[in-house]
Amino acid sequence: MIVALDWGGSWADAVLWADGALRGRFSTPSRFTSAEELLRGLLEKTGICKDSVSHVALCGGDVRRVGSELSGILVRPVDELESIAAGAKQLSGLDEAVAVSCGTGTAVVYYVEDEGLQTLHLGGTAVGGGTLEGLGHLLLKKPVEELEALAQNGAGLDLTVGDIVGSGIGVVPADATASHFAKAFDDARPQDVAKSLLHLVAETIATVASVAADKTGCNDLVFNGRVAQNKLIRQRIAFACQIHGKTPHFPENGQYATAIGAAIQSQENKNQ
Repeated sequence: MIVALDWGGSWADAVLWADGALRGRFSTPSRFTSAEELLRGLLEKTGICKDSVSHVALCGGDVRRVGSELSGILVRPVDELESIAAGAKQLSGLDEAVAVSCGTGTAVVYYVEDEGLQTLHLGGTAVGGGTLEGLGHLLLKKPVEELEALAQNGAGLDLTVGDIVGSGIGVVPADATASHFAKAFDDARPQDVAKSLLHLVAETIATVASVAADKTGCNDLVFNGRVAQNKLIRQRIAFACQIHGKTPHFPENGQYATAIGAAIQSQENKNQ
């Protein structure tokens, strides 16, 4: 069995990986925990003895602070970009795609299976879950977990292309966003603010990923991470991807994709 830890800016994720399948998972806010506590939380939740773990695969921000062992278990650091790609490949079943890791910020990685996993970092954007968390607090005094429910009843505060010209332009439909928050005035309702905030994050991620994917000629985009689990964000990502001629994929267990990828790559690297 392999334990993999993915240390993000907002959340730390741990998975138990064995025989090519996800056997357990545990998450906690990264700012309130340590690698040892994350490992212990996973083992306690799954009821697995640490002696059954062959090694700990580790990627993300806590890599530099962990030595060669963690609670007496061998540690294998794994490249984060490789982990993003390997996780997207495993969960989507696609041998070639652009992996979009929607975490605190957003990373975009092209991968292709060609006698091993080949990856290319395409860039990303600083807009992501951290943006939702920070602006949700500043604008609404709401935790990020409540934004989706609030936005369900919102009309949004965005100016659309149709608002300006009365129709679509080229490949851009009339209901596409021309300017985020351009209708925000003093009487804006909280639910409208929430909906526009979700749209801003979703469309920024989708647009950056789609434009980056143009460099590769690949039209399949795999969206993973916690942000991509939000239903309204998924809908708006899909809408924006359609404009750019891209096909979005939202795999099950996508919030654990990078940790899963780290587990897979740690085994692959051992065998090389």
